[in-house]
Amino acid sequence: ALFHKLGQRVLTRLTVEAHVEPRAFDDVNIPFALARYLRDRHICMAPVVDALALRCTARINIFRSRELSQLAWSFASLRNNFDSISIKNELFTTFAQSAITGNNLDYFNTRELSQFAWALARACPPSKYRQDALLALAQVFIDRLNSIKLKQDFSTQALANVVWAMAKTETRIPKLFHQIALELEPRVFECNAQDLSNTVYAYAFVGFEAPALFEAIAAVAPLKIHHFKTQELANTAWAFATAYIVNLRRKKISTTSCHHCSSNTAHLLDAIAHESTPRLITFKPQELANLAWAFSKLEGYAFRKRSDFIAAISQSARINIKNLDPHHLTVLIYSFAKAGIADASFFADLAMEIRSKRHLFNEISKTQLRQAALFLRHRAPHISLPDFFDGTTTTLFSNNATTVHYYQQLQQRGRPPPPTQQQLAIDMRRFDYLKRKRDEAGKDKYSSSSSGRQSSERRLQ
Repeated sequence: ALFHKLGQRVLTRLTVEAHVEPRAFDDVNIPFALARYLRDRHICMAPVVDALALRCTARINIFRSRELSQLAWSFASLRNNFDSISIKNELFTTFAQSAITGNNLDYFNTRELSQFAWALARACPPSKYRQDALLALAQVFIDRLNSIKLKQDFSTQALANVVWAMAKTETRIPKLFHQIALELEPRVFECNAQDLSNTVYAYAFVGFEAPALFEAIAAVAPLKIHHFKTQELANTAWAFATAYIVNLRRKKISTTSCHHCSSNTAHLLDAIAHESTPRLITFKPQELANLAWAFSKLEGYAFRKRSDFIAAISQSARINIKNLDPHHLTVLIYSFAKAGIADASFFADLAMEIRSKRHLFNEISKTQLRQAALFLRHRAPHISLPDFFDGTTTTLFSNNATTVHYYQQLQQRGRPPPPTQQQLAIDMRRFDYLKRKRDEAGKDKYSSSSSGRQSSERRLQ
Protein backbone atom coordinates (compact mmCIF):
# COMPACT_ATOMS: atom_id res chain seq x y z
CA ALA A 1 0.00 0.00 0.00
CA LEU A 2 2.84 2.38 0.87
CA PHE A 3 4.55 1.65 -2.43
CA HIS A 4 1.31 2.35 -4.33
CA LYS A 5 0.98 5.72 -2.58
CA LEU A 6 4.56 6.55 -3.46
CA GLY A 7 3.87 5.54 -7.06
CA GLN A 8 0.83 7.82 -7.22
CA ARG A 9 2.91 10.67 -5.82
CA VAL A 10 5.58 10.07 -8.46
CA LEU A 11 2.95 10.01 -11.22
CA THR A 12 1.40 13.25 -9.92
CA ARG A 13 4.75 14.97 -9.86
CA LEU A 14 5.56 13.77 -13.36
CA THR A 15 2.27 15.02 -14.84
CA VAL A 16 1.12 17.98 -12.73
CA GLU A 17 4.50 19.30 -11.60
CA ALA A 18 6.33 18.74 -14.88
CA HIS A 19 8.05 22.13 -14.56
CA VAL A 20 10.51 20.87 -11.89
CA GLU A 21 14.21 21.07 -12.69
CA PRO A 22 15.73 18.04 -14.45
CA ARG A 23 18.09 17.20 -11.60
CA ALA A 24 15.56 18.00 -8.87
CA PHE A 25 13.64 14.90 -9.74
CA ASP A 26 15.69 11.74 -9.37
CA ASP A 27 15.28 10.18 -12.80
CA VAL A 28 17.73 7.37 -12.07
CA ASN A 29 17.04 6.05 -8.60
CA ILE A 30 13.24 5.84 -8.84
CA PRO A 31 13.24 3.47 -11.89
CA PHE A 32 15.99 1.48 -10.17
CA ALA A 33 13.93 1.16 -6.98
CA LEU A 34 10.85 0.14 -8.99
CA ALA A 35 12.84 -2.52 -10.84
CA ARG A 36 14.20 -4.01 -7.62
CA TYR A 37 10.84 -3.92 -5.85
CA LEU A 38 8.72 -5.32 -8.72
CA ARG A 39 11.18 -8.05 -9.69
CA ASP A 40 9.33 -10.90 -7.95
CA ARG A 41 5.99 -9.20 -7.38
CA HIS A 42 2.96 -9.20 -9.67
CA ILE A 43 2.03 -5.57 -9.20
CA CYS A 44 0.85 -3.34 -12.04
CA MET A 45 2.44 0.13 -12.06
CA ALA A 46 2.40 0.62 -15.82
CA PRO A 47 1.28 4.31 -15.80
CA VAL A 48 4.21 5.23 -13.55
CA VAL A 49 6.69 3.26 -15.69
CA ASP A 50 5.39 4.84 -18.91
CA ALA A 51 5.63 8.35 -17.44
CA LEU A 52 9.18 7.74 -16.21
CA ALA A 53 10.17 6.36 -19.62
CA LEU A 54 8.78 9.40 -21.46
CA ARG A 55 10.68 11.72 -19.12
CA CYS A 56 13.96 9.83 -19.58
CA THR A 57 13.55 9.74 -23.37
CA ALA A 58 13.12 13.50 -23.49
CA ARG A 59 16.15 14.14 -21.25
CA ILE A 60 18.52 11.45 -22.44
CA ASN A 61 21.37 13.94 -23.02
CA ILE A 62 21.71 14.91 -19.35
CA PHE A 63 22.72 11.42 -18.16
CA ARG A 64 26.31 10.34 -17.65
CA SER A 65 27.61 6.86 -18.45
CA ARG A 66 26.86 5.37 -15.04
CA GLU A 67 23.33 6.82 -15.00
CA LEU A 68 22.68 5.70 -18.59
CA SER A 69 23.73 2.14 -17.81
CA GLN A 70 21.65 2.00 -14.63
CA LEU A 71 18.60 3.41 -16.40
CA ALA A 72 18.92 0.89 -19.21
CA TRP A 73 19.15 -1.96 -16.69
CA SER A 74 16.17 -0.65 -14.69
CA PHE A 75 13.83 -0.28 -17.65
CA ALA A 76 14.95 -3.61 -19.13
CA SER A 77 13.99 -5.24 -15.83
CA LEU A 78 10.64 -3.39 -16.04
CA ARG A 79 10.04 -4.42 -19.68
CA ASN A 80 6.85 -6.33 -18.77
CA ASN A 81 5.42 -3.40 -16.80
CA PHE A 82 5.01 -1.00 -19.72
CA ASP A 83 1.50 -0.03 -20.72
CA SER A 84 2.62 1.13 -24.18
CA ILE A 85 5.03 -0.95 -26.25
CA SER A 86 5.80 2.05 -28.47
CA ILE A 87 7.04 4.03 -25.46
CA LYS A 88 9.34 1.16 -24.47
CA ASN A 89 10.70 0.75 -28.00
CA GLU A 90 11.30 4.48 -28.37
CA LEU A 91 13.15 4.60 -25.05
CA PHE A 92 15.53 1.74 -25.86
CA THR A 93 16.13 2.99 -29.39
CA THR A 94 17.13 6.28 -27.80
CA PHE A 95 19.48 4.41 -25.46
CA ALA A 96 21.12 2.69 -28.44
CA GLN A 97 21.47 6.00 -30.33
CA SER A 98 23.06 7.73 -27.35
CA ALA A 99 25.60 4.92 -26.97
CA ILE A 100 26.96 5.24 -30.51
CA THR A 101 27.10 9.06 -30.66
CA GLY A 102 30.04 11.05 -29.38
CA ASN A 103 32.10 8.00 -28.32
CA ASN A 104 30.03 7.71 -25.15
CA LEU A 105 31.02 4.05 -24.68
CA ASP A 106 34.62 5.08 -23.97
CA TYR A 107 33.43 6.55 -20.65
CA PHE A 108 31.71 3.33 -19.51
CA ASN A 109 33.57 1.04 -17.13
CA THR A 110 33.45 -2.73 -17.71
CA ARG A 111 30.49 -3.33 -15.41
CA GLU A 112 28.47 -0.55 -17.06
CA LEU A 113 29.32 -1.89 -20.52
CA SER A 114 28.09 -5.39 -19.70
CA GLN A 115 25.00 -4.03 -17.97
CA PHE A 116 24.18 -1.87 -20.99
CA ALA A 117 24.70 -4.78 -23.41
CA TRP A 118 22.39 -6.98 -21.32
CA ALA A 119 19.68 -4.29 -21.33
CA LEU A 120 19.83 -3.80 -25.10
CA ALA A 121 19.62 -7.53 -25.71
CA ARG A 122 16.74 -7.95 -23.27
CA ALA A 123 14.45 -5.10 -24.23
CA CYS A 124 15.61 -3.14 -27.30
CA PRO A 125 13.67 -3.94 -30.50
CA PRO A 126 15.70 -5.20 -33.48
CA SER A 127 16.98 -2.23 -35.44
CA LYS A 128 20.06 -0.78 -37.07
CA TYR A 129 20.70 1.31 -33.96
CA ARG A 130 20.75 -1.74 -31.70
CA GLN A 131 23.06 -3.60 -34.06
CA ASP A 132 25.45 -0.66 -34.33
CA ALA A 133 25.45 -0.20 -30.56
CA LEU A 134 26.26 -3.87 -29.94
CA LEU A 135 29.05 -3.84 -32.52
CA ALA A 136 30.52 -0.74 -30.88
CA LEU A 137 30.23 -2.41 -27.47
CA ALA A 138 32.00 -5.50 -28.79
CA GLN A 139 34.85 -3.41 -30.21
CA VAL A 140 35.35 -1.63 -26.88
CA PHE A 141 35.41 -5.02 -25.12
CA ILE A 142 37.97 -6.40 -27.58
CA ASP A 143 40.21 -3.36 -27.17
CA ARG A 144 40.10 -3.58 -23.38
CA LEU A 145 40.66 -7.34 -23.35
CA ASN A 146 43.81 -6.75 -25.41
CA SER A 147 45.10 -4.38 -22.74
CA ILE A 148 46.85 -6.17 -19.90
CA LYS A 149 45.98 -3.34 -17.51
CA LEU A 150 42.31 -2.91 -18.47
CA LYS A 151 41.32 -6.58 -18.74
CA GLN A 152 41.92 -7.02 -15.01
CA ASP A 153 38.80 -4.91 -14.42
CA PHE A 154 36.53 -7.52 -16.04
CA SER A 155 34.47 -9.65 -13.69
CA THR A 156 33.26 -13.07 -14.74
CA GLN A 157 29.69 -11.79 -14.57
CA ALA A 158 30.51 -8.99 -17.02
CA LEU A 159 32.09 -11.44 -19.46
CA ALA A 160 29.16 -13.86 -19.20
CA ASN A 161 26.63 -11.06 -19.70
CA VAL A 162 28.34 -9.83 -22.84
CA VAL A 163 28.46 -13.20 -24.61
CA TRP A 164 24.86 -13.86 -23.54
CA ALA A 165 23.76 -10.49 -24.98
CA MET A 166 25.54 -11.20 -28.27
CA ALA A 167 23.94 -14.64 -28.50
CA LYS A 168 20.50 -13.28 -27.59
CA THR A 169 20.67 -10.80 -30.47
CA GLU A 170 22.34 -13.38 -32.78
CA THR A 171 25.42 -11.17 -33.11
CA ARG A 172 28.30 -13.56 -33.80
CA ILE A 173 31.72 -11.89 -33.43
CA PRO A 174 34.36 -14.67 -33.45
CA LYS A 175 37.17 -12.48 -32.14
CA LEU A 176 35.14 -11.39 -29.12
CA PHE A 177 33.98 -14.93 -28.31
CA HIS A 178 37.51 -16.27 -28.68
CA GLN A 179 39.05 -13.68 -26.35
CA ILE A 180 36.34 -14.06 -23.72
CA ALA A 181 36.80 -17.86 -23.80
CA LEU A 182 40.53 -17.42 -23.17
CA GLU A 183 39.81 -15.00 -20.33
CA LEU A 184 37.09 -17.11 -18.67
CA GLU A 185 38.74 -20.52 -18.88
CA PRO A 186 41.22 -20.03 -15.97
CA ARG A 187 38.60 -18.13 -13.94
CA VAL A 188 35.61 -20.48 -14.06
CA PHE A 189 35.90 -21.06 -10.28
CA GLU A 190 34.91 -17.40 -9.81
CA CYS A 191 31.66 -17.87 -11.80
CA ASN A 192 28.34 -18.38 -10.08
CA ALA A 193 25.65 -20.71 -11.40
CA GLN A 194 24.03 -18.09 -13.63
CA ASP A 195 27.36 -17.09 -15.18
CA LEU A 196 28.22 -20.72 -15.99
CA SER A 197 24.81 -21.41 -17.52
CA ASN A 198 24.72 -18.18 -19.54
CA THR A 199 28.22 -18.76 -20.88
CA VAL A 200 27.72 -22.29 -22.21
CA TYR A 201 24.27 -21.35 -23.54
CA ALA A 202 25.70 -18.40 -25.48
CA TYR A 203 28.56 -20.36 -27.04
CA ALA A 204 26.27 -23.24 -28.00
CA PHE A 205 23.57 -20.95 -29.39
CA VAL A 206 25.90 -19.14 -31.80
CA GLY A 207 27.74 -22.37 -32.64
CA PHE A 208 31.19 -21.16 -31.56
CA GLU A 209 33.53 -23.98 -30.58
CA ALA A 210 35.31 -23.55 -27.23
CA PRO A 211 36.15 -27.12 -26.08
CA ALA A 212 38.64 -26.03 -23.42
CA LEU A 213 36.12 -23.63 -21.86
CA PHE A 214 33.37 -26.29 -21.90
CA GLU A 215 35.69 -28.82 -20.25
CA ALA A 216 36.60 -26.32 -17.52
CA ILE A 217 32.93 -25.50 -16.89
CA ALA A 218 32.02 -29.20 -16.87
CA ALA A 219 34.62 -29.72 -14.14
CA VAL A 220 33.41 -26.81 -11.99
CA ALA A 221 29.62 -26.85 -12.47
CA PRO A 222 28.96 -30.06 -10.46
CA LEU A 223 30.51 -28.35 -7.42
CA LYS A 224 27.92 -25.56 -7.64
CA ILE A 225 25.00 -27.56 -8.98
CA HIS A 226 22.86 -26.95 -5.85
CA HIS A 227 22.75 -23.24 -6.73
CA PHE A 228 21.38 -23.80 -10.24
CA LYS A 229 17.80 -22.77 -10.93
CA THR A 230 15.57 -24.97 -13.09
CA GLN A 231 16.17 -22.87 -16.19
CA GLU A 232 19.93 -22.94 -15.62
CA LEU A 233 19.90 -26.74 -15.27
CA ALA A 234 17.96 -27.19 -18.52
CA ASN A 235 20.01 -24.59 -20.42
CA THR A 236 23.30 -26.13 -19.31
CA ALA A 237 22.29 -29.61 -20.44
CA TRP A 238 20.92 -28.21 -23.72
CA ALA A 239 24.14 -26.25 -24.34
CA PHE A 240 26.42 -29.28 -23.88
CA ALA A 241 24.23 -31.40 -26.17
CA THR A 242 24.11 -28.69 -28.83
CA ALA A 243 27.88 -28.16 -28.68
CA TYR A 244 28.38 -31.93 -28.99
CA ILE A 245 26.24 -32.06 -32.14
CA VAL A 246 27.97 -29.01 -33.65
CA ASN A 247 31.37 -30.63 -33.09
CA LEU A 248 30.22 -33.87 -34.71
CA ARG A 249 28.87 -32.11 -37.77
CA ARG A 250 31.95 -29.95 -38.28
CA LYS A 251 34.24 -32.93 -37.93
CA LYS A 252 31.94 -34.87 -40.30
CA ILE A 253 31.52 -37.71 -37.81
CA SER A 254 28.32 -39.69 -38.15
CA THR A 255 25.92 -39.18 -35.28
CA THR A 256 25.06 -42.87 -35.53
CA SER A 257 28.36 -43.69 -33.84
CA CYS A 258 28.56 -44.42 -30.13
CA HIS A 259 27.86 -41.53 -27.83
CA HIS A 260 31.11 -40.71 -26.07
CA CYS A 261 31.31 -37.85 -23.57
CA SER A 262 34.35 -36.77 -21.64
CA SER A 263 34.59 -37.80 -18.01
CA ASN A 264 33.86 -34.22 -16.88
CA THR A 265 30.77 -34.00 -19.06
CA ALA A 266 29.54 -37.38 -17.84
CA HIS A 267 30.04 -36.26 -14.24
CA LEU A 268 28.14 -33.04 -14.99
CA LEU A 269 25.22 -35.02 -16.47
CA ASP A 270 25.10 -37.16 -13.34
CA ALA A 271 24.98 -34.02 -11.20
CA ILE A 272 22.24 -32.43 -13.33
CA ALA A 273 20.13 -35.60 -13.24
CA HIS A 274 20.57 -35.97 -9.47
CA GLU A 275 19.73 -32.31 -8.82
CA SER A 276 16.81 -32.18 -11.27
CA THR A 277 14.99 -35.37 -10.27
CA PRO A 278 13.28 -34.02 -7.11
CA ARG A 279 12.63 -30.63 -8.78
CA LEU A 280 11.24 -31.71 -12.15
CA ILE A 281 7.71 -31.02 -11.00
CA THR A 282 8.61 -27.29 -11.01
CA PHE A 283 10.15 -27.30 -14.50
CA LYS A 284 8.42 -25.35 -17.26
CA PRO A 285 7.43 -27.32 -20.39
CA GLN A 286 10.28 -25.89 -22.47
CA GLU A 287 12.82 -26.70 -19.75
CA LEU A 288 11.48 -30.24 -19.44
CA ALA A 289 11.68 -30.82 -23.20
CA ASN A 290 15.21 -29.37 -23.39
CA LEU A 291 16.40 -31.59 -20.56
CA ALA A 292 15.01 -34.81 -22.08
CA TRP A 293 16.37 -33.92 -25.53
CA ALA A 294 19.84 -33.13 -24.18
CA PHE A 295 20.19 -36.42 -22.30
CA SER A 296 18.94 -38.44 -25.27
CA LYS A 297 21.49 -36.74 -27.53
CA LEU A 298 24.44 -36.99 -25.16
CA GLU A 299 23.84 -40.46 -23.76
CA GLY A 300 21.83 -42.32 -26.39
CA TYR A 301 20.81 -45.75 -25.17
CA ALA A 302 22.58 -45.13 -21.82
CA PHE A 303 19.79 -42.67 -21.00
CA ARG A 304 17.53 -45.69 -20.34
CA LYS A 305 19.54 -46.57 -17.23
CA ARG A 306 18.38 -43.46 -15.38
CA SER A 307 15.07 -44.99 -14.30
CA ASP A 308 14.33 -42.52 -11.47
CA PHE A 309 15.14 -39.55 -13.67
CA ILE A 310 12.97 -40.87 -16.51
CA ALA A 311 10.08 -41.60 -14.15
CA ALA A 312 10.29 -38.03 -12.80
CA ILE A 313 10.24 -36.58 -16.33
CA SER A 314 7.19 -38.69 -17.19
CA GLN A 315 5.38 -37.65 -14.02
CA SER A 316 6.10 -33.96 -14.57
CA ALA A 317 4.97 -34.18 -18.21
CA ARG A 318 1.70 -35.88 -17.20
CA ILE A 319 0.96 -33.24 -14.57
CA ASN A 320 1.63 -30.36 -16.99
CA ILE A 321 0.32 -32.14 -20.09
CA LYS A 322 -2.29 -29.46 -20.85
CA ASN A 323 0.50 -26.87 -21.02
CA LEU A 324 2.58 -28.86 -23.52
CA ASP A 325 2.44 -27.43 -27.03
CA PRO A 326 3.13 -29.54 -30.19
CA HIS A 327 6.85 -28.81 -30.00
CA HIS A 328 7.11 -30.02 -26.39
CA LEU A 329 5.08 -33.15 -27.14
CA THR A 330 7.13 -34.15 -30.16
CA VAL A 331 10.46 -33.45 -28.43
CA LEU A 332 9.50 -35.62 -25.45
CA ILE A 333 8.34 -38.50 -27.69
CA TYR A 334 11.43 -38.15 -29.88
CA SER A 335 13.81 -38.13 -26.89
CA PHE A 336 12.27 -41.19 -25.26
CA ALA A 337 12.05 -43.08 -28.56
CA LYS A 338 15.63 -42.25 -29.54
CA ALA A 339 16.90 -43.70 -26.27
CA GLY A 340 14.73 -46.78 -26.66
CA ILE A 341 12.65 -46.03 -23.55
CA ALA A 342 9.59 -48.27 -23.84
CA ASP A 343 7.04 -46.51 -21.63
CA ALA A 344 3.76 -47.51 -23.29
CA SER A 345 1.48 -45.68 -20.84
CA PHE A 346 3.46 -42.45 -21.21
CA PHE A 347 3.31 -42.64 -24.99
CA ALA A 348 -0.44 -43.35 -24.81
CA ASP A 349 -1.00 -40.25 -22.64
CA LEU A 350 1.01 -38.09 -25.04
CA ALA A 351 -0.84 -39.60 -28.01
CA MET A 352 -4.21 -38.59 -26.52
CA GLU A 353 -2.94 -35.04 -26.07
CA ILE A 354 -1.62 -34.98 -29.64
CA ARG A 355 -5.06 -36.01 -30.92
CA SER A 356 -6.65 -33.03 -29.20
CA LYS A 357 -4.00 -30.60 -30.52
CA ARG A 358 -3.27 -31.99 -33.98
CA HIS A 359 -4.72 -28.86 -35.60
CA LEU A 360 -1.89 -26.87 -33.99
CA PHE A 361 0.93 -28.90 -35.55
CA ASN A 362 3.10 -27.15 -38.13
CA GLU A 363 5.32 -28.91 -40.66
CA ILE A 364 8.34 -29.00 -38.33
CA SER A 365 6.36 -30.63 -35.53
CA LYS A 366 4.83 -33.11 -37.97
CA THR A 367 8.28 -34.09 -39.24
CA GLN A 368 9.60 -34.56 -35.71
CA LEU A 369 6.60 -36.69 -34.81
CA ARG A 370 7.11 -38.90 -37.87
CA GLN A 371 10.74 -39.45 -36.90
CA ALA A 372 9.77 -40.25 -33.32
CA ALA A 373 7.15 -42.74 -34.52
CA LEU A 374 9.71 -44.45 -36.76
CA PHE A 375 12.11 -44.71 -33.82
CA LEU A 376 9.36 -46.25 -31.71
CA ARG A 377 8.43 -48.78 -34.36
CA HIS A 378 12.06 -49.86 -34.66
CA ARG A 379 13.34 -49.66 -31.07
CA ALA A 380 10.24 -50.60 -29.11
CA PRO A 381 8.47 -53.14 -31.33
CA HIS A 382 6.69 -54.76 -28.37
CA ILE A 383 4.63 -51.58 -27.79
CA SER A 384 1.26 -51.79 -29.52
CA LEU A 385 1.78 -48.97 -31.97
CA PRO A 386 -1.25 -49.42 -34.24
CA ASP A 387 -3.42 -47.31 -31.93
CA PHE A 388 -0.71 -44.70 -31.75
CA PHE A 389 -0.26 -44.58 -35.52
CA ASP A 390 -3.89 -44.94 -36.55
CA GLY A 391 -5.30 -42.57 -33.99
CA THR A 392 -2.58 -39.94 -33.94
CA THR A 393 -0.28 -39.86 -36.91
CA THR A 394 -2.42 -41.01 -39.82
CA THR A 395 -3.41 -37.43 -40.56
CA LEU A 396 0.12 -36.19 -39.93
CA PHE A 397 1.61 -38.90 -42.13
CA SER A 398 -0.79 -38.25 -45.00
CA ASN A 399 1.72 -36.09 -46.88
CA ASN A 400 4.65 -38.38 -46.13
CA ALA A 401 3.40 -41.88 -46.96
CA THR A 402 6.46 -42.39 -49.19
CA THR A 403 8.75 -42.06 -46.18
CA VAL A 404 6.90 -44.70 -44.17
CA HIS A 405 6.76 -47.06 -47.17
CA TYR A 406 10.47 -46.54 -47.78
CA TYR A 407 11.42 -47.48 -44.22
CA GLN A 408 9.13 -50.48 -44.28
CA GLN A 409 11.06 -51.67 -47.35
CA LEU A 410 14.34 -51.10 -45.53
CA GLN A 411 13.17 -53.21 -42.59
CA GLN A 412 12.10 -56.05 -44.92
CA ARG A 413 15.62 -56.05 -46.39
CA GLY A 414 17.08 -56.40 -42.91
CA ARG A 415 18.36 -52.85 -42.67
CA PRO A 416 17.11 -50.96 -39.58
CA PRO A 417 15.83 -47.40 -39.94
CA PRO A 418 18.54 -44.79 -39.31
CA PRO A 419 18.51 -43.71 -35.67
CA THR A 420 19.13 -39.99 -36.12
CA GLN A 421 17.47 -37.03 -37.75
CA GLN A 422 20.62 -36.31 -39.73
CA GLN A 423 20.80 -39.84 -41.16
CA LEU A 424 17.06 -39.71 -41.86
CA ALA A 425 17.56 -36.60 -43.99
CA ILE A 426 20.54 -38.16 -45.78
CA ASP A 427 18.64 -41.35 -46.62
CA MET A 428 15.58 -39.45 -47.81
CA ARG A 429 17.73 -37.26 -50.07
CA ARG A 430 19.39 -40.39 -51.45
CA PHE A 431 15.99 -42.01 -51.99
CA ASP A 432 14.64 -38.93 -53.81
CA TYR A 433 17.83 -38.65 -55.87
CA LEU A 434 17.67 -42.29 -57.02
CA LYS A 435 13.99 -41.99 -57.86
CA ARG A 436 14.63 -38.82 -59.86
CA LYS A 437 17.55 -40.42 -61.73
CA ARG A 438 15.40 -43.47 -62.51
CA ASP A 439 12.66 -41.25 -63.91
CA GLU A 440 15.16 -39.26 -65.95
CA ALA A 441 16.72 -42.48 -67.26
CA GLY A 442 13.30 -43.64 -68.47
CA LYS A 443 12.71 -40.31 -70.21
CA ASP A 444 16.17 -40.37 -71.81
CA LYS A 445 15.59 -43.92 -73.06
CA TYR A 446 12.31 -42.90 -74.62
CA SER A 447 13.77 -39.73 -76.16
CA SER A 448 16.84 -41.58 -77.48
CA SER A 449 14.67 -44.26 -79.13
CA SER A 450 12.44 -41.65 -80.74
CA SER A 451 15.44 -39.65 -81.97
CA GLY A 452 16.95 -42.87 -83.35
CA ARG A 453 13.80 -43.57 -85.34
CA GLN A 454 13.79 -40.05 -86.73
CA SER A 455 17.46 -40.29 -87.83
CA SER A 456 16.90 -43.66 -89.54
CA GLU A 457 13.90 -42.21 -91.37
CA ARG A 458 16.02 -39.32 -92.61
CA ARG A 459 18.70 -41.73 -93.84
CA LEU A 460 16.11 -43.78 -95.70
CA GLN A 461 14.75 -40.65 -97.32
